[in-house]
Amino acid sequence: MEKHEIAVNLKAQLDVPVVVENDVKSMMMGVQADNQYESLAYVYMSQTGVGSAYYLNQQILKGNQAFSGELGLLPYQQPSMAVLEDICVQLFMTIALTIDPKQIIVAGPRLSSLSLSHIKEKIQTYLSLRYQLDIDISQDLISDGLNGLHYMGILRLFDIYTHYEKQTWKWIKNLFLCF
Repeated sequence: MEKHEIAVNLKAQLDVPVVVENDVKSMMMGVQADNQYESLAYVYMSQTGVGSAYYLNQQILKGNQAFSGELGLLPYQQPSMAVLEDICVQLFMTIALTIDPKQIIVAGPRLSSLSLSHIKEKIQTYLSLRYQLDIDISQDLISDGLNGLHYMGILRLFDIYTHYEKQTWKWIKNLFLCF
């Protein structure tokens, strides 16, 4: 979001690096920082819509106008659990067949009542049996988001002031947690 007005205005007023990022992209990067997935899709299902973020080729996939993953623009209104599961099936299959991530992480307030095994079974009826979709649920959105902001802030500072390897993140994170 470096091209957007808020980031430009903040950079002009502050003498420190500025990172402005979408909430779901931040959550995804928190998960990515801890697990170092080859490729990752993070799906957040709120009460009224869906947001998602994608990590491919060691980068956040942002798209032409930085709106990649903004599935929240496709809202739903308090669906039943059966309808919500069908939405998940269609959504996860679409992500799998377009982005093809190694891992899909899904998070949100209503997920505890969803049957992930039922969703996976439905997906397998549509996709080839040799296609193994790896889906997990994140239990801690706040931690995902804060870890992601921390991670992206540290990366930005390192990008500006040094040349480093991204694999050093776990070492850096542990160092900062000691203080």
